[in-house]
Amino acid sequence: MLRNFESYFRQADVNNDDFLDKQEFFSALDSMSLQLTKAEKETVFRLADIDGDNLVRLQEFFDFMNTYEIAKPIENRESIVPSKRTSSRKKTSKLSKALTKNTALSLKNILHVEVEDQERADLAFEHFMRKIKIHEEDYTFPGKTTILNDELKCLRRCYDIIKELEASGQARWNDPEFGPQDPDNPEDHGKDSIYFDEPLPGYPDPDLISWCRAKDIALNGKPEFLSDNAKSNDVIQGELGDCWFIGALSVLATRDSYIRGSFEPTNETLKEISDEEAQGMRDGLYPPMFHFMRQYGVYVIRFFKNYAWRYVIIDDRLPCYKYEGDETKPDLVFGKCRDLNEFWVPLIEKAYAKLHNCYESLIAGYLDDGLTDMTGLVSHKYKLHGPKGFPHPSIGSAEELWQKLMEFRKNNTMMGCSVQGEPGETEHEVMIDDEPVGILKNHAYAIIDVLEIPNPEARNSHKSHRLLRLRNPWGRKEWNGKWSDGNVKLLENLQQ
Repeated sequence: MLRNFESYFRQADVNNDDFLDKQEFFSALDSMSLQLTKAEKETVFRLADIDGDNLVRLQEFFDFMNTYEIAKPIENRESIVPSKRTSSRKKTSKLSKALTKNTALSLKNILHVEVEDQERADLAFEHFMRKIKIHEEDYTFPGKTTILNDELKCLRRCYDIIKELEASGQARWNDPEFGPQDPDNPEDHGKDSIYFDEPLPGYPDPDLISWCRAKDIALNGKPEFLSDNAKSNDVIQGELGDCWFIGALSVLATRDSYIRGSFEPTNETLKEISDEEAQGMRDGLYPPMFHFMRQYGVYVIRFFKNYAWRYVIIDDRLPCYKYEGDETKPDLVFGKCRDLNEFWVPLIEKAYAKLHNCYESLIAGYLDDGLTDMTGLVSHKYKLHGPKGFPHPSIGSAEELWQKLMEFRKNNTMMGCSVQGEPGETEHEVMIDDEPVGILKNHAYAIIDVLEIPNPEARNSHKSHRLLRLRNPWGRKEWNGKWSDGNVKLLENLQQ
């Protein structure tokens, strides 16, 4: 039998001020003969207090009682869980299904919801979302609503974005703070998101750029953020002088969990999630707790910037060279993946550009800074040459340096390197004996391996060839001396 919720509220509202404090709320629960423990009452009060002001208003009271089985007779009530509605309830939205699956741990901890009961879990999640309030200080930049300082506030912002999409009937989101703002205007090229002012000499003309959806760029029309484990060779630099950042992505590709977290929930794994797995849903540049939103063209990429995590919400429109018709696919202007159905490189690059206002801001930088921003880890820089040449006094002897590199490799340390040029110099090849060796000055390289190859004929004490395997983010222009691709030294040792 339905209870008269308003009568219980009015009876408990001693001061007749149209809201219940905690004790008044407890009194209302007692009048329903629910036989709740004090701990259960505390839980119910926290859930009913939507705006978190320690007061439950009449509307909050109604909303809560209509959502949860608080009014059900105690002998049939197993726990405080969302109630099942009748079959006349409208079909569960695509949004709430996806949201519920990816926030199962929060729901189970807060509401004790059995997630396989989708209908009840949908209601619980909506209630959970409404309790999260976003304030001005939660935004990283004043006036920008799509870069936030907190993961739950970011989740709430995405929830609102997708609810607005569903209400308007739109399938995919257009970011109002980065990229073209008028989808009906072919002359809107999102110039302000590419350059601070006018295009730099030698860089793409924004009037020749179109922003295309990932699905229109992918070879088979089915884009993936990352379809398999990331690899250093996946990363290709585009028409932007951000080799330091692309190089950092190459290094990061050796540690897949730093890119997309370490736990992707499934229907089978949701029933039991450990604390470690829950943390894995929050980790990475692209945390798994946000993966479900890609169906709406919404991505959340997080960076550790100015001593805190920043959550950057972007859409999946990417700068491409203009193209005509369906015979050719759009060609990405900036960073890309070798597999043209993968988009982790251009999407991360776009989010980083948005965090710094535009793509131009990424021109020139240091690989270690990029790695720190993408992982939150501490970086250290070693200078190899001192006033008297190699080695620099700070690194000790050559043998000490090598042992340090081997230790870094053993500990899975992420590494990169570069050859420093003179101030004002642009990228150009290093010369040895007046011959170009394929290595560029002022260019960032990923160190993807440190290795020793036995050399019985060696006259020195270590009896091995000591090698670094480097990767150029360009995907071309490599070392051409001993041990280079196709060199006899490499081929001889490959055969052994």
